[in-house]
Amino acid sequence: MVLRIDEPLPPDVQLVDPETGLPTKDFLGYMEQLTFRINDRASLPNLPTVDNFVSFDSNGDLQDSGLDVTSSPVVGEDDAQTLTNKILTTPTIGDFSNAGHDHSNATNGDIISLNRDFQAGSHGIGDITNGHYTDIDYTGLLTFLGTAGLPFGELYIHDADIDLVIAGADAYTQITNLTQGLLKNLTMESNGLKIAKEGLYLVIWNLSGCAQAGINQNYHFALFKEAAEQNNGSGQFQSNEDINEDDADIKSTSGVAVLDCAVDDNIDLRVKNVGDSENLNVRDVSLIAIMIGGT
Repeated sequence: MVLRIDEPLPPDVQLVDPETGLPTKDFLGYMEQLTFRINDRASLPNLPTVDNFVSFDSNGDLQDSGLDVTSSPVVGEDDAQTLTNKILTTPTIGDFSNAGHDHSNATNGDIISLNRDFQAGSHGIGDITNGHYTDIDYTGLLTFLGTAGLPFGELYIHDADIDLVIAGADAYTQITNLTQGLLKNLTMESNGLKIAKEGLYLVIWNLSGCAQAGINQNYHFALFKEAAEQNNGSGQFQSNEDINEDDADIKSTSGVAVLDCAVDDNIDLRVKNVGDSENLNVRDVSLIAIMIGGT
């Protein structure tokens, strides 16, 4: 077998000793180093045998390395490489702890789209470790756990006797003296519910009261968003003066509306006396908002 070496001898290496006619020590040392370089090139891990490099055993004899000649660079275990147009056949991926992304946006791996049916069991979305998540079982039943859930809020007046001063005939006056109830992603501000997450909100309210003085006082109630009257969710009643508790002319009314709200919008309830200015005696009030969809 002939090994062709397309590499000139270094100028300081003499091939044959002129006195003995044998290879020189420098040449044998050069061949040893060349063998190491060939073996290093042939040391490509876990490739099938096709066309092989030559390598030398410990006795200096040629042997088959059993390694494939590759058409592109091969990267070692500790080297970085970008794979393009590669097919991974049944890969084993052991650990995602160093992935460094949470799929919240394009920079972090993009949003994962769930486009398949849930077949069995329950599937949680959120902080499952600490018990704050939305659970969806295979039947489609939706359950909120911990602090998970849709934004909502409640303000109220309970069993009171509050004289609300009316601004004037046909002028709206805000219902005040409300108490904060349960809130999630809504806050109480200026006797109204302040929105923290934009979307469509179902707003429900009710009020009971009577005229502080006079008879046949017509009170009209309306929802306001950012100090603007809303056309939906209004109510009204006609009431007489509450002369005494045994002869109280307490009336009640309510309203329901769906409002398209932006962040920081404030929702409140207001009243006007139609054609007169007698004050309203307020007994009970509820103002509730819950998110039902996106805008």
